[in-house]
Amino acid sequence: MGKKGFIAIVIVAVAILIGRQVYYGSKVNEVKNSTRYGNTSKVTYGQAFNSYFKHPKWKYFTSDVYIGVVEFTGEDRNGRDVLIQLTKEEVVYDSWFAMHVEINGQPISALNIAEYIRSIFDTY
Repeated sequence: MGKKGFIAIVIVAVAILIGRQVYYGSKVNEVKNSTRYGNTSKVTYGQAFNSYFKHPKWKYFTSDVYIGVVEFTGEDRNGRDVLIQLTKEEVVYDSWFAMHVEINGQPISALNIAEYIRSIFDTY
């Protein structure tokens, strides 16, 4: 492979990486700008989470079973490390839902996830 071929491969690789980052960033922004299903206020996930948690961090990834997941991490008002994973349910609700929540590394039950998320929105 010549110098031109190598440069072409590098350019394609960089373009793919940039495209991936733009796509992943758009998914994070989609969650940040969406409201919780059933929430009558117009408070978004971004507003609620970024005001409730210290050191908020957002990222997108594709799970092992090819489900898009937006992951949020931050420190809650009680000083606990929290991880929240959200996925989009597109068939019925076309809305993002928290599917997994951990507090200090310990998962909370599916029954308590909705209540925990609601409490975050209620404090905004």
